[in-house]
Amino acid sequence: MTNGITVSDNFTLNIYGDPNGTDDLFNASRLTLGTNSKLYIDQYASLEIDGVTNFTGRGAWIKVDGHYKTGSISTTGNSSMTLEVDEDATVIVEGDIDMNGNSKLTFLGNGTDPEYNLEEGNSRSIVDIRGQIKTNGNTAEIVADNITVFICNGIDPNVRTDELNDGLFETYCLSALPVQWGDITVTYRGWCHCMEVNWTTFKEWDNSHFEVERSFQGVDAFEMVGRVEGRGWASEISSYQFVEERLPIKKGRVYYRIKQVDYNGSFRYSEVVSHSLPAMDDAPTPAWYIYPNPSYGQGIRLRLSGEGLYKNEEVFVRLLSPGHGSTLPIRLQPNEYNEWDIAALTRNLSQGFYILEIKSGTATTHLKLVRKH
Repeated sequence: MTNGITVSDNFTLNIYGDPNGTDDLFNASRLTLGTNSKLYIDQYASLEIDGVTNFTGRGAWIKVDGHYKTGSISTTGNSSMTLEVDEDATVIVEGDIDMNGNSKLTFLGNGTDPEYNLEEGNSRSIVDIRGQIKTNGNTAEIVADNITVFICNGIDPNVRTDELNDGLFETYCLSALPVQWGDITVTYRGWCHCMEVNWTTFKEWDNSHFEVERSFQGVDAFEMVGRVEGRGWASEISSYQFVEERLPIKKGRVYYRIKQVDYNGSFRYSEVVSHSLPAMDDAPTPAWYIYPNPSYGQGIRLRLSGEGLYKNEEVFVRLLSPGHGSTLPIRLQPNEYNEWDIAALTRNLSQGFYILEIKSGTATTHLKLVRKH
């Protein structure tokens, strides 16, 4: 983080991100813009100001195509400035906007929809102000031009407002919805006895990550089963997926919810969705299988299908290879899922065919494993 950024009078500062990677984040303690200064943030860049953004002269301009977040905004007397926001950009003011003296601040958008759809998002420029717009006089003015400006704590009555070209000032807290949820679905995959959880978001603000939580046979015993990183800030639809492979072998109903966590540690939950979990085939003898098979170098797991088949006998596995002999057997510790990670046996395999030998009690099973590049 830099101590501060100053854009001097009649100077232009452009901030660009990497179009081939994730959004590039630039951080500073404060931002100062002089007379006729210009700051441009492109669609791949993010600028975060921990403290205040100061407008100190007339004609200052910030154009945001990416992401811009500031702790607060302050204007000096007799100053005028414009904050231009693209329809896909994210602009957040964490605190207040102080309009000092005879100052004017114009919020300018470029979206094509006359109103913002809070549930689904659309082609509309927006600004999220989480504090108040206030003044120390009675000649300050704010303008919303083809943009919706959400102000959590309202506007000082001494600040004059003007709404142009379907511009709107909305006095409620948009920040109560750091993520606008889309669909959340759960699909059972029988080949791996696993659940595939998919979800989408329409917009994201300050979104650090998601934690996938699961409960079996009820909604009062959720536990975290996975984590998926969020995008931070996004103005378009984002899609996510988590696959849970460690499921109980008993049949029943599985419930999922997604915990969305902000960068500051605050969190909120999605709706709860569920899916039936079928019973594993209750065969008279243990039914073992390995997956993925063929393997392309990823971790390989061994599963015993059939509820009640495993009687806590000792289980030993080893790998047999024509022309290469066998590995030393390893013992599998009992667990409630009847599933084991056997990567220790398979991680260094070359391309070819192998036999996995499984000894459980008095029974011996052989499974063919194919390793491909």
